[in-house]
Amino acid sequence: MFGLPVPKEVIDAKGNPVRYWGCRAIDQGGYLDIVHDRVTCNGPETLPLAEWQGLPFIWWLNKVALPELRRQLPAMPYEQVVPVCSQSQFSLFARRAGGYVYVGAWEHHTDACKYDLPERPVGEWSNTFDPNIGDRVEITFNGFGAGSVVSYFCEHGCRGVRVKLDKQPEWHRKQGQPPYALVFGAEIRPA
Repeated sequence: MFGLPVPKEVIDAKGNPVRYWGCRAIDQGGYLDIVHDRVTCNGPETLPLAEWQGLPFIWWLNKVALPELRRQLPAMPYEQVVPVCSQSQFSLFARRAGGYVYVGAWEHHTDACKYDLPERPVGEWSNTFDPNIGDRVEITFNGFGAGSVVSYFCEHGCRGVRVKLDKQPEWHRKQGQPPYALVFGAEIRPA
């Protein structure tokens, strides 16, 4: 395994992560060079790389956490595990040592909120139409349009689906969002 292991205090506080991404990057005088064959990705899904890249966790990693690590790296101390970025269920820690930067990022679910689930979770569904993964749906608001169901989620007892959009609206893309939408049953119909 490449990367920084999840610190024991994090596991004690939140349990084992749902997903993990780690790497041993080259520290080139405060510049982070991530080498593709020194990366570890673990999660419950067995997805092709293109689908793994579309997960909210990986989007957060690429758009938020790694840019923040690059910003902080020149001033980062050596031989210390440093929390770099943490937002709701995602965290990234790093340690500089011996010309490398060991990075670990992980996703935790809470008891009330779970995402990117491969199986339909228990929870209230707000529609008579209840799609399976792979089904085509149309999202009925904000111009999201049609797409394919790729996973399930549950927030505070209510079930929903994550939809890979056929054509991401320009406003959504400009916000830097991945081409997916989390929607509840009342917000979709069969496509």
